[in-house]
Amino acid sequence: VKSRLSGTWIVPLSRRFNGADGSMAGIVVALLDTAYFQKFYVSFKIAEGTTIWLARADGTLLVRHPFDETSIGRSLLNGRIFRDLLPKAPIGTEEITSDSDGIVRIYSYRRVDGCPLVLAVGLDENQILAPWRANAETRVVGTVSMSAVVGLFGVTIVAQVRKRRSIALAHEETATAYRLLADNTTDVI
Repeated sequence: VKSRLSGTWIVPLSRRFNGADGSMAGIVVALLDTAYFQKFYVSFKIAEGTTIWLARADGTLLVRHPFDETSIGRSLLNGRIFRDLLPKAPIGTEEITSDSDGIVRIYSYRRVDGCPLVLAVGLDENQILAPWRANAETRVVGTVSMSAVVGLFGVTIVAQVRKRRSIALAHEETATAYRLLADNTTDVI
């Protein structure tokens, strides 16, 4: 909710406080400023395109990084994590196209033990795969170059074999011609 005093977004937390005999002795209330989470999230070395969000178990978005005030309080129930994944497993990782910005991210999500909260971190797939793609491109160029060299050697060897075969065939034809000539010459004498 937005604080009426400060105008900032806050997350109210409450918990029953029991007396020594187990009866209700009161309610403890705490207010968390969402700026705390923003500062906390920024303290990580977060790659561009990464998103972190904290939501209530009912799908209500409490805080998101990068911060977008219009998304606070929005329902995430129709999102893939709440709709498809959380009903099957409280913890998981999945490739998901973000509803808010259309970026494909690898999301890891988790229900927070002992609290009605869900935390998710989404890393931009392009950021994750960029080093692998650069390495793959280098290897593809190397492989194509080596294949071209091997192919060139193969073409050269085939040409040499054909040339030697032609020479051998020419020698054979010449030898045959000499034999015929020698046979014909002896018949004439």
